[in-house]
Amino acid sequence: MKLKELNTDLWGDKPLEGIRKFNTHMASCEDKKEFVKYFLKFSWCSEILRPFGKPSIKHGQLKAIVECLTHILSNLSLDIDKHKEVAMKIAVHLAETKAERMYELLMEGRTDRIKMGLKCLRVMAGIGGKVACKVIGFLAKPHDCHRRISSYHEFAVRECYRELLFEFLTSDNPYVLDQFLMKSEVLSRIFPGLKFGQSEEVLLVLNSLYEHVLMNPNVTKKRKILMFTPETVRHLMNLYSWVGPRTKFPKPEGETDNGDEEAGKEIRRTVFKFILTLCSSYEHGLVIRSSGSKRSGHNSNISIYKIISDVTKPWETADGVLLMSHAFAACPELLPKYLDSLKNLLFPRSSVAFVSLMEMLVEIVKLQKPWQLMESLKWQSVVSCIFPGFPLNQNFYLRLCQNEHRSVRYVGCTLMLAVLRKTKEIKEELKNLGLPNDTLEKIEQKFTKEVSNTFGKQILNLLTDCWKYILDTTHSNRGKEDEEPMIDEEDVNVQLTDEILIIAEFLKHYSDISPSPVVEVLCPVDVLNTVQYISSLKSEELTLSSSTKNDFWVACLDLLYKSISQKKFTVGVENLEENIYHAVIKTNSLCLRSAEFTSYCSEENKDVKYNLGDVLSLALDTAGITDDSENIRYWLRHITGPNYVKLSTFLTHIIQQTVRSYNHYTDYLIELKEKFTKQSTLPFLVDVEPVIFDSKQVSVMLGYNKPFSRFVLAAVDLLTANPDDECKQYFSSVLTDCIHSMYNPGLLVYFLIGKSSIINDALKTYLGCLVSHPELPKNESCEVLKEADFTEILKTAFRAQDFTSLNALLDTKNIQHAVRGNIRLIVLQILLYLFVEHEKASVKVIPVSKTYAEILKKLYLAMVESDEESAVVVIKTVLEHTRVLMLFTPADPDKSPISSLTQYFIRTVFEKYPNVRLYTYPYYLKMLSSLKSASKQKEGFVGISSALSPFVTSENTTLSYDDVEELSLVYLKLPGILSTSCGPMLYQLLGLLQSVTTPRKQPQEETVHLLFNKYLEWTVSNKGEKHENHDNLLVVMEGFLPQIMTTKIAQQITHRELKRLLHWGPRSADICCQLVKLHHPHGVYFASRIREKIEKHPDQAQLVSVLLGCEESSKIVQEIFPKLRERVKEWALTVTDGSEYFEDLFLEFLKADVFDSDDLIDIYLGTYKLTEEKVLPRRKLTYLIPVLKKIHEHPVSMSKLPFKDSVVCLLHILLNVMKAGYKKEGKNNALLLSCCHLVETVLPEVDIDLLRASFAENKFWFSLVKQVLRYGLSDVAAGPVMINSLVILIKAMYINLYQIDVMESHNDLSLHTMYQMIISHTQYLPLMFQREAEWDKLKESVVELQQTIIDHNKSICLEEHIPVLLGAYGASMSAVDQKILRLLHIYEEIGFMSKYKPVLWGDAAVAHFGVYTSPDTYEEPTRNQIISLLKSDKMLKTCRSFDVNLPIEPGDVYGDDRTIYDMRFLLPLMLHLSEDENLLEIDFAESGAVAVGFTCLSSHQKDIWAAGATILKRVVDKMNNSRHVRFKLPWQWAITIVVSSLDGKEHRLPSVILHFLLHATRLLSCPQDPLYFIILKSIFIRPTLELLRVPQFSRLYTSEDVFDSRVHLLFLLNFLSTGIRFPEDFYICQKTATATLMISLLQSPTADYEIREQTLKVLESIVSIPVGAHDLVTKYNILMMLPMALKLTSSKSVEDDGSISVGQSSVTSAVVRVLAAIWPSMLTAKDTETSLKRRLHFNPTVKRKRDEDEDSSSDAPSSFSLSDDEEDDDDDEGPVTKKLKSDDGSINITEKTNGSKTEKTKISSDSQENRGRRLHPVFVEDYLNCLLCIASDVINYASPEYAAKYVGLVICALDHLLKSSLEERETIRTIAQNPDVVKERVYSAFPWEPLQKCLGDSLTESELVRVLGSRVEECMQAWKKEPLSEHLKRKQNADCKSESFLELKTSAFNLLSLLGK
Repeated sequence: MKLKELNTDLWGDKPLEGIRKFNTHMASCEDKKEFVKYFLKFSWCSEILRPFGKPSIKHGQLKAIVECLTHILSNLSLDIDKHKEVAMKIAVHLAETKAERMYELLMEGRTDRIKMGLKCLRVMAGIGGKVACKVIGFLAKPHDCHRRISSYHEFAVRECYRELLFEFLTSDNPYVLDQFLMKSEVLSRIFPGLKFGQSEEVLLVLNSLYEHVLMNPNVTKKRKILMFTPETVRHLMNLYSWVGPRTKFPKPEGETDNGDEEAGKEIRRTVFKFILTLCSSYEHGLVIRSSGSKRSGHNSNISIYKIISDVTKPWETADGVLLMSHAFAACPELLPKYLDSLKNLLFPRSSVAFVSLMEMLVEIVKLQKPWQLMESLKWQSVVSCIFPGFPLNQNFYLRLCQNEHRSVRYVGCTLMLAVLRKTKEIKEELKNLGLPNDTLEKIEQKFTKEVSNTFGKQILNLLTDCWKYILDTTHSNRGKEDEEPMIDEEDVNVQLTDEILIIAEFLKHYSDISPSPVVEVLCPVDVLNTVQYISSLKSEELTLSSSTKNDFWVACLDLLYKSISQKKFTVGVENLEENIYHAVIKTNSLCLRSAEFTSYCSEENKDVKYNLGDVLSLALDTAGITDDSENIRYWLRHITGPNYVKLSTFLTHIIQQTVRSYNHYTDYLIELKEKFTKQSTLPFLVDVEPVIFDSKQVSVMLGYNKPFSRFVLAAVDLLTANPDDECKQYFSSVLTDCIHSMYNPGLLVYFLIGKSSIINDALKTYLGCLVSHPELPKNESCEVLKEADFTEILKTAFRAQDFTSLNALLDTKNIQHAVRGNIRLIVLQILLYLFVEHEKASVKVIPVSKTYAEILKKLYLAMVESDEESAVVVIKTVLEHTRVLMLFTPADPDKSPISSLTQYFIRTVFEKYPNVRLYTYPYYLKMLSSLKSASKQKEGFVGISSALSPFVTSENTTLSYDDVEELSLVYLKLPGILSTSCGPMLYQLLGLLQSVTTPRKQPQEETVHLLFNKYLEWTVSNKGEKHENHDNLLVVMEGFLPQIMTTKIAQQITHRELKRLLHWGPRSADICCQLVKLHHPHGVYFASRIREKIEKHPDQAQLVSVLLGCEESSKIVQEIFPKLRERVKEWALTVTDGSEYFEDLFLEFLKADVFDSDDLIDIYLGTYKLTEEKVLPRRKLTYLIPVLKKIHEHPVSMSKLPFKDSVVCLLHILLNVMKAGYKKEGKNNALLLSCCHLVETVLPEVDIDLLRASFAENKFWFSLVKQVLRYGLSDVAAGPVMINSLVILIKAMYINLYQIDVMESHNDLSLHTMYQMIISHTQYLPLMFQREAEWDKLKESVVELQQTIIDHNKSICLEEHIPVLLGAYGASMSAVDQKILRLLHIYEEIGFMSKYKPVLWGDAAVAHFGVYTSPDTYEEPTRNQIISLLKSDKMLKTCRSFDVNLPIEPGDVYGDDRTIYDMRFLLPLMLHLSEDENLLEIDFAESGAVAVGFTCLSSHQKDIWAAGATILKRVVDKMNNSRHVRFKLPWQWAITIVVSSLDGKEHRLPSVILHFLLHATRLLSCPQDPLYFIILKSIFIRPTLELLRVPQFSRLYTSEDVFDSRVHLLFLLNFLSTGIRFPEDFYICQKTATATLMISLLQSPTADYEIREQTLKVLESIVSIPVGAHDLVTKYNILMMLPMALKLTSSKSVEDDGSISVGQSSVTSAVVRVLAAIWPSMLTAKDTETSLKRRLHFNPTVKRKRDEDEDSSSDAPSSFSLSDDEEDDDDDEGPVTKKLKSDDGSINITEKTNGSKTEKTKISSDSQENRGRRLHPVFVEDYLNCLLCIASDVINYASPEYAAKYVGLVICALDHLLKSSLEERETIRTIAQNPDVVKERVYSAFPWEPLQKCLGDSLTESELVRVLGSRVEECMQAWKKEPLSEHLKRKQNADCKSESFLELKTSAFNLLSLLGK
């Protein structure tokens, strides 16, 4: 195509023809982009836009023009600047001037023209920026395409519209996306037509919405709520019935398309994922966390409720159930309302629909997690999540349990079980939240109460009756079909076993919460019969899964155990069917016969808490057979096989016989034991008693021989009377286990030998082998069985003595295969054989005992590989055996297999199984006894030391401090310890003793004496013969002796011993120094010896430093200073030596003028050269400051310094260290910070000109700045201090413009370059946009650096800096934001800010101005963007915390609070927004403008007052022009009555009135609020607002509203507590007797915790004002009322929500705040002492007259003047109220204040303004008594923060009282108490023990000793007996507490110091 002809047509008379030619060519052109690029070389498209202006153009022609422009725009390369300019020009022209033409095209009925218009708009939207926003506004208008996109056959139009929407959804510009989503109707128009769209189209739309809207973090929750309304979401949920595109010829009935089915499934999955995220996600969905108030919880998530309410019958589908359960888990407050809507459906009936509904409720309960919403939900709401009340109340559950249909009963029990499970889960999770124990106890009581009320005894009776009915039915109709009526719609298959299981589970969980009701209604025999029935079912009949089976067993056994533990059963019940013991035995045997249930009868099953053996043992215990109940498991395990009924009956008779003859059998056992002891000749069968060593009972219960069970005697009697072969066989098997299980079976064997007729032959033979009895037949040798049980293999080998075959089988696999029974019995069996062979070895040498020891070791190793717990059982069984301990010989274990095995197991325990380490302690005691014996015999040390090694070296040692000390004494007393191999053991012992020695664990004097003497002895011997570990022992003792040396021992040390210490050299310096500190006369001796022979002691710097601090020896030591001069000078020149003692000596040398000027210059030069060579010191350089002062005294010597000035030289030293040491890795932060502080100290004294010259010589300044900026902007720790040092240097050197030029010329570093170095740093932008609080200090220092540079040279400022500063700005009152605002103010003065108004800030500014992307153009921020950034809660807090003295221009930093806005920023912003005509008046008022205006009317600054008045005036003007009468009228009246009350004068609003108005403005937009009508009446009822009376006080305080009276009272208390800030507020409140009513309300027994807390806040505000504190103390006796109110709160009963401790904590903290506010106020109050003196001389008549005068003078003023001209400047009493008469007779009140509120200053009686002011002792005494009365409550209930504040108050009051008593003893002698008496009273009344528990692990050992005080002696012995492993564990687990804990800890020890403890 020829472009010349095309241009001719376009510029000629046929432009439309040329456009058509262009379109035709573009349709057939292959390379469209190249053609457009070529076309643009000859045209700027103005000729194409020209026909748009013709009014006669037709729609077809219009479509051609738009098509041409679409081709051009879509094929432009927007990454080319020239093309981008053309595209922007075309798009802007279309959007701004041709909008009507585009509108005509979209209104045209033809599809192709609408499509073309949409394509053009899509291309324009792709350009972005301003054009995209214009397109959004265009789309918001009604078009014909809106109707078409929802039509089922307009696929093409909908596709074009969808592509247009995707351009916005995928936009990279967050602002464009936000503007698009703001017009929610643009996006929602496509939803209705999706039901008829293609599946690909539907999925694309849904996935795009999910990804770009829901999951987009830049889209706010408010925007999502406005977009996804219930009506909008309803269209999306209709996609569940997606039908696809409609055709003219529908498919025949029954014919489906598989592709459509799959597409429909995918669409449903996508829709479900979208709706689920929308309704259940707090992060991405619509879920709003409630604030915890009653009003917010019901309305916050109402949109979600409307969405899920639209789901029809959700219980019929799995997706519906999942949606409901997740939605109510996220919004549990909606559940009661939803259940109320289902109340008509919740009528029990046998239908599938009802069962499905119940299953949905079960899932809802299962997913409830209210503990995750604890911050937003009250306790009552947490309970209502699972106990919502009606309709799910007790009547409903009763109807479920009474229903005749099994399926209905089953789902009912399932729901109740889910509720109970969730109850237990909630309680467990609440424990993990760290709530106090008493709080958890009260909450548990609340849950227990709800469980009892909801599932009462009626339900329990119904369930147990149902259980019995099912059980009877199964027995009578075994094998018959269930005859229960069929379900109406569809049969739900519920088996009998399922119903029994669910009932058992429910009863089990109910008993966990409240066991008594279950025990009363449950019969254990029925439970056992049920278990028998279940266990007797065949595997094909058993429908329970493994997990269900486990749950069933756990439930049944738990119920049995609890039931039996609280009931006493009669043993002699003849009817065995009713006998509990027979039932347990029979059940156990049936379970053993069933493969499915065998594991539930054994102890190895860890899933089961109790087994049947435990149940039977417990039943026997209740019957009084306690001693024999332990062995019942051996009797149970052998009742198997087909004759189980007979054997069960036999065992039941044994139990009955034992009970009947219990006393007789006991007497018989005693006689038998005495007879056996006299006649037995077998040593190994002699009874062994508990072992006692050195009068110490062993710490674990070792096994010792007990008489065998009385069951054996009962069985013998029964078998003797009625012999039976089966019973005899069973009895013999039991006896075998009993023999093996006993530690010494001698008595039992002795008894059985005479009863051979009742045991079988195998047992007779076995007994013969054990005792070699001549009357019994001896067993012959037999072969070992390979496949037999391990017990039988051992028994066979023992009888046959065939150990060769046995050893062949003892590999790991064979042992694991053969071990099938109880592992403990196997170990005891082997030990029995080992002891038998061990005793035989003394008579006949049979070396088989070693074989059995090896068998035990191999058994353990085999169990380690297969079952770790069984391996532990092996070790425990061996170590707890008494005979093993008796035969243990630690001195020579190689000769004893038992000793060798025992030592191996002991080492294994310490290495792998520390939980069983207590079993090793008796062996340690025996080792210690053997060691003492060996020390007397002087042999056997080595073996014992080797055996003791694990006890000393292991971290899990069982030794206590006393044990280690005793063992150390034994080793120290061993002869020739250094020459023996026991030296390493002593070294380890002393090291362990040193590591665990603390102030609460100290060795005895004997140990210290012995250690000191040994140290002296070994120091002498070290000079001669060298021994191994000699030096190591000395090193340990040199560190240990100073730690344990006491004053008493130090006084006993002779001069000879001191001489030996001194001769040992510097190694003994620590010991010598400690001796001098403990006993000063030793210092004189040391000083004399050093003076005489200094050449022998040149390195005793540490000792010399200590001697200088002692008066007796300091003069002697000073005589040797000249001799030590060179050594100390050498230390000063070697900066890498970090000895602190030389630094002390150095300073002393400077004081004594030991160094001359040359020495000082050498020190300075040496340090300077080292730092210039980048040699960094390891110590601080503070010692150079006194050197500097000395050099100044010799000015002549300064000529030798590099810069002829010592200060400049020192500064260079410091800066060299900073420059060389400031690196990323290896930097010493402490050294750098020290240097920075020294720079601040030295810089004021430096010669600036000389410093500049020194910097100019080597460009040092440039390198320093570069180094600091390089690392400072990313260093949180040292960065702020380093940059602040740079700021100080800049301020010092760049004083004026002339000096700036000098510096820039000399240093080649201009301020402009320095500023560019900062802003171009790679970490500058990330730092400035960092929002974390930990970065604020660094960010603040960088901004301060920028401010400093700009203050010196404002020409540096550029407009491009502003977006970065706005992005970094947070608009808050934090220090960094205030400094950024000050910086922005300078830019505004220059004239750079006009382009950026209205101002965006924070992340919104970063995104809008494209700080990272640097766009060429950006738009002016919209009003909606600004308003969306203003948070209503933060606005309200800002207005409440407003500082009335805050100036309008930013300057100095006023506080540091990032939670409130900066009013100096808000005012210009509001003024600018008020000029926007397009901003709706309601939006402007609700954004906080009215609140800001009212707040400014309370300011002392006229500029701010005027700005606030202007804002209010403009709001009223907007309201006057508004047509929304219903909305504007309340706002108009609110402003009008305030303005009318000011009467046209510049009067300030009182604070209390202001805070009422602030709350009122927040409620004017909430008609549903209970307070709305009260606020409305207060606005409309009067033409003006009374400024001298609390608004609506009587109506709110004495509210007659039945439902909302509490809300009214809380509202009153809330605005009073925040509004009472100044004296005028107090006078206003006094008109309504506020103080009196508050104190009476505080004492009211009906007030709950929240009301009490708010009342205390009001009192806190009152006492924060000096006159208020004075009145409340003197007139209302508040110091007496506060403890009474706190005690009343402590004794208050539990509230409904169970939050007693939480409320108690808040009330207690509030009391502390009140007391903390009273103290500083009383220090500044007038006539405090006079008033208190009048109290001492009370006169009723005088008092009555004085009160009348005070009442008459306390009338509040009628107006409040803004100006301060009327203040009385002569009275400098402090911030007290001035009353002045104005011209019109009204009283004006002004106040001298320095802040927005009477400052709650830090408690200090020595503050600047009150220094020397003393309070009257009577008040201080009352104040201290009040503090002591609440001491226990505060420490127990208050948070650590307020507990620390409370302790600080006690310190302050006590210190004040003590100082008063000392200074004014003569004048108040009759009043003040003795200081010692006061201290003792405070110490005895303070709760130290609760304080210790509160501080917990944060206390060190020495601190714990101080806190315990006099009780430390009681605890000392217990501490020394603790295992050292507990000490080490406590040391490792001592985590770092919060700052409040550390503050409490510091305050506590300050109090102890004040008390002299």
